[in-house]
Amino acid sequence: MTTDRTCSAEPVGTATQAPAPTVLVVEDEALIRMVIADELHAADYRVLQAANCAEAKTYFLADEPIALVVADVDLPGMDGIAFAKWVQGEFADVKIMLMSGDPKHKGEAQRLGSFLEKPFSYGQLIRIANDLCSAL
Repeated sequence: MTTDRTCSAEPVGTATQAPAPTVLVVEDEALIRMVIADELHAADYRVLQAANCAEAKTYFLADEPIALVVADVDLPGMDGIAFAKWVQGEFADVKIMLMSGDPKHKGEAQRLGSFLEKPFSYGQLIRIANDLCSAL
């Protein structure tokens, strides 16, 4: 694939700046997903949303330029860890942030990218997103 999947922590606003990086939020709890998406959008990210991994895969298969995946670990069907492994296998340059209220997932999540323990502040979410995106 030739799609540019890089992310940049640069703010969006003028024609000379890079386009906003695209973040895919995968969370089955609709209200949580929408709030996370709103916070990322307010921080100048382009945001796509999916309620499960099957829906999330459609964005990749449609060749969306996704730079970062923010996914809950506990999802119906394929869980967030399995999805993160699929993403890394197919799109190695996409960064991963996994979220869970259960700290037992921290080790594996950190091996795949980054871990955000629920509950978290939106400042933490944006800080980790910025760190992951600036690492490209």
